[in-house]
Amino acid sequence: MTQVVKPRRVGIIGSGHVGSHVGYSLAILGIADEIYFADRKESVAYSQAIDIQDAVTYMQHCVHVASCGIADLTGCDAIVLAAGQLPEANKSRLATLPRTMMSLVNIVAILKEYVMPTFTGVLICISNPADVVAAYVQKALNLPPRRVICTGTCLDSARLQAILHRELKGNVSPASMHSAMMIGEHGESGIVAWSNVRVCSKSLDELQKENPVRYPSFDRDAVQDEVRKRGHHVLLGKGSTEFGIGMAAATIIKSVFHNDKCLLPCSVYLDGQYGEKGVFASVPVVIGANGVEDIIELELTPEERAGFRNSCSTIRTAIDEALASHPLSEK
Repeated sequence: MTQVVKPRRVGIIGSGHVGSHVGYSLAILGIADEIYFADRKESVAYSQAIDIQDAVTYMQHCVHVASCGIADLTGCDAIVLAAGQLPEANKSRLATLPRTMMSLVNIVAILKEYVMPTFTGVLICISNPADVVAAYVQKALNLPPRRVICTGTCLDSARLQAILHRELKGNVSPASMHSAMMIGEHGESGIVAWSNVRVCSKSLDELQKENPVRYPSFDRDAVQDEVRKRGHHVLLGKGSTEFGIGMAAATIIKSVFHNDKCLLPCSVYLDGQYGEKGVFASVPVVIGANGVEDIIELELTPEERAGFRNSCSTIRTAIDEALASHPLSEK
């Protein structure tokens, strides 16, 4: 008897630098069996699809890559929202909100009518301002909060880990510092939860005290500021970020498809955790087959808690602005 295996399908809305690199990461890592690009510029979606098709020949996995319309994304197990305005260098991601909302309203309308009635997968939000977009889309599509995941500070945390690797003179690999996380906004108000940074079971404070030569002290405020501005440096140099966010989104989708129960710093709906309610903000979450499986509450110092609260307030204000400028239908 022939066994039929259901292919893992991912739809990507927005086929620019970010969306295309999400698709390429999914293909080269063998996370998805079918990848569909949708874009308001159909020629761009088609071109990205056939470009990755050409690369599949040299991959270890056979992946079907094609372009389609947003309305054709029915049957996808994950949909990635990567459409919208790229941030301008040295400007807040929140400044992209008005133009992103113009694109988002049309996308949401199509998804709601054609895709959502049968959609049982997860929605991954990347479009900036990411936390705000995730909150708006979750409300607009009336999806269970656990099935809407924003990449949030996954990328910021990777940047933090890379910078710590440098500051610690290469003595700890970035992959060994998963506890080093940015929390709060994917943006200028996000903070480092320094009190939770550990290598194995030892805190960064302990390591630096025990062996200051191997693990030298550094200006933590300067590191936090560098993490916040790192994306702007990339934008100034090449016009867009793409590789890091592509891998971050692919890792989230892998954790869903494989039910990895992976702990990642993602922006998710908070319903009382950390004293916050009704806002999307980045915190450590367990990602599995059901989407957000659990939200981990870190022990924060009073200063960190105040910083996180301020960051959530910034996000909440922007969410209110988005809802005021583009009210949701009562239907």
